[in-house]
Amino acid sequence: MAVEHVERATNDVEALHQPLNHEELREIGHVGLDSLARMDLFIGIGVNPDTGNFDAELMPRSQDDERNRIHDRFRQGEQLSVGEAIQNGRDRIVTALGEIDLRSDAVYRGISIDDLRRYAESGLVEGASDEDEYKESDDGSLNNNAGVDWYLGGTAPRYGTIVLEVPARPDYFQPAVDNGTRLAAGGFARHFKSSGSQKPVPLALVSVLTRDAKTGEYTRKTPQQVLNESEAA
Repeated sequence: MAVEHVERATNDVEALHQPLNHEELREIGHVGLDSLARMDLFIGIGVNPDTGNFDAELMPRSQDDERNRIHDRFRQGEQLSVGEAIQNGRDRIVTALGEIDLRSDAVYRGISIDDLRRYAESGLVEGASDEDEYKESDDGSLNNNAGVDWYLGGTAPRYGTIVLEVPARPDYFQPAVDNGTRLAAGGFARHFKSSGSQKPVPLALVSVLTRDAKTGEYTRKTPQQVLNESEAA
């Protein structure tokens, strides 16, 4: 039986990003003992068998060959038509913040300090309502506003200067429609979803990347450290 949470000590933010061991993997709802022996299945759905996390470098491509062609052209620096630019994806993604390279097996979410305060009140990265759950329709379409939005392998600066970072564990995250290829330009970073109310991501799993106002450098901190510094400012 899957457990609700497989959590580690959270005082050390680096410890949150260490690979899960096999005992921990067995406790994750989406990964069973049979899957542990089938590494081809792991990689086939974009999960890194060494970490147990989704990995942008292993994610399957779009099921749309034309979208894949456009992503390839964009990444090669070619000029796109207006129609191609729309299919390419609306969000420009960065894969590094200052000197910090973003992890291909972590998801990122840009927020405001007010968002972080709200999450801290409940200890959960919650959605807008009790009904905020991601669902795909039978024809593969979806409501992009449902569920909590993240990017695997990168972040879109337009959404906030405070960036949440969480290992992309299959018990909390899933790719959005078409392997998450519809929103991020270039197709490397993938649009992911987490539960808004039924099983939201615990804030205990979150590291925060913030930019120092004086030095301009990004650092990785705990949510509480960021909140404490905000109150002291």
